[in-house]
Amino acid sequence: MRKINKKVTFDDLMPLITAKLGTEGIVRILSMGNSMYPLFSHKRDQVFLEQIDISNLKKYDMILYQRDSGQYVLHRIVGIGEKGFILRGDAQTVNEYPIREDQVIAKVSGFVRKGREHSCDEALYRLYVLVWTHTVLLRRIYRKGKSILRKIV
Repeated sequence: MRKINKKVTFDDLMPLITAKLGTEGIVRILSMGNSMYPLFSHKRDQVFLEQIDISNLKKYDMILYQRDSGQYVLHRIVGIGEKGFILRGDAQTVNEYPIREDQVIAKVSGFVRKGREHSCDEALYRLYVLVWTHTVLLRRIYRKGKSILRKIV
């Protein structure tokens, strides 16, 4: 029997993910991309998405949402403004705003990192979130300095 390899996009999987969220309330997916690095590594770690009530979302929650361009993104809420959520990936230093409630698909309730399962309620994880989100200015300065040094060298 011949094996057929077919590339499946996240867009192809969204109806299945949405259906499973609707019936079971939770789904486990592979982390794709680098915007949540260093917490998640591309195609190594997994996240548990759960169906949520939008009114229960708060600062520091990670959510899966769909941009107006159609792209699906997993980022962290770093604030809530008048027009929607203020989001930023852990590997990024620039906020994305506004993300409307109708763009939100699910919330991350836990994850598997380097083969070990974690809850977003763990104290060590919450400490990571506080430190990482509040050092964005230092990371901007570091990146700028690194860029300048590369140009000099």
